[in-house]
Amino acid sequence: MTSVVDFDPLGPAMMEDPYPVYAELQRKHPVFWQEQVRAWIITRYDDCRDILMDGESYVRDPRRISEPSKDASASVQTLAAENQTELRRLLIGSMHAQDLPQLGRNVRARIDEVFARVMSRPSFDWITEVAAPLAGGITAELLGVSEPDPRVFQAVAEGMALKFDEDLGEENSEAASKVQAAIDGFAVIIDEWLASDETHGTILTIKNTKGEDVQKPYEPPAGKQVISPQAAYIVTDILAGNTNKNINPFWGKFAITGPDGRRPATLKTGTNNDAKDLNAYGYIAPPTDAGRKDGAYALAVGVWNGNSDNSLVSTAAAPLFSIDVSTFVWQGFLDKVTEKWAVNGFKRPDGLVEKTVDPFTGVLALPGGRKTTELYLADGPQPVSVGADSSCGEAILRSAESGRREAVRYRV
Repeated sequence: MTSVVDFDPLGPAMMEDPYPVYAELQRKHPVFWQEQVRAWIITRYDDCRDILMDGESYVRDPRRISEPSKDASASVQTLAAENQTELRRLLIGSMHAQDLPQLGRNVRARIDEVFARVMSRPSFDWITEVAAPLAGGITAELLGVSEPDPRVFQAVAEGMALKFDEDLGEENSEAASKVQAAIDGFAVIIDEWLASDETHGTILTIKNTKGEDVQKPYEPPAGKQVISPQAAYIVTDILAGNTNKNINPFWGKFAITGPDGRRPATLKTGTNNDAKDLNAYGYIAPPTDAGRKDGAYALAVGVWNGNSDNSLVSTAAAPLFSIDVSTFVWQGFLDKVTEKWAVNGFKRPDGLVEKTVDPFTGVLALPGGRKTTELYLADGPQPVSVGADSSCGEAILRSAESGRREAVRYRV
């Protein structure tokens, strides 16, 4: 029977199969003091969860109980919850700033490459040939640094594990040598990262204790325009109609107001198929140079509403849509933030032409028929005429088919 007195984290029972030991501790010793690690050991899941969530009664930062600790050693693991908000924001923000889909593709390609090297062999070492290369490569990919030698990375990982054993009082000269080798190896990895001119990912700059750059700060590559100003304006013109009650009487109630009247703004909502997410997105026109100096910005605002437990927000019995929730949040935010900013309109670029078309078919309007004015690219496809005898039905579609090679344009 395992007792608190003879419990040894490095004992033979733990090394051979720790799970029966854990189960015994959970049954008989949910809380006990472990002298080797100088800490209270909590063995039951519910207790661990409650402690981790109760930042008032329990602390993780040794400085809060007057134990000596260097500020430089503070991290997400040691800082109290109320003191780590900014650090967590930076970490999470840097993660989300990555091109995660491309990162995922790179990781999958790396996994395929690693397994392609070993799968044709009758046996291989999982740690040295699979786990270490993948862990080191994926970590480097995320941080945006050069990939370490897998052998060095594995030695560092083993050394860190041995360091825990050393802290538990396990005296072993060979282990101590490996721990020091791991520390030296990790220093080599860091030095390689600092010496590299190529950085991306989550690391933007590295400074010493004097605030001086020890590595040239990361400079992102120049942006590449992926859509023409003309095409962007056409989309903007369509979406901006959603906040103009003269164009969209139903959605017009979500207009943004400024000191000079209605502020032009685009708006689009979305509700996913599972009805778990409600969304509203839109943007306003950029300010003038003078307005920017006064504190105005070119804002693009997205709003998400949903349940933290990922449960449905809309059901057949109680339907709820983005226009019922997210649009009001979006409008309230923009109204408040921009209330003192000058109103600016979206500037129409050159290279666009207006055409009077039939709003139901998209072809050129006939005299006396239905009409609306739409924008088209001056050097792109434009609507065609189908003739007065083909004003509806199959005939107009047949007539338009030849013109479709010129790409009949429909407003969507």
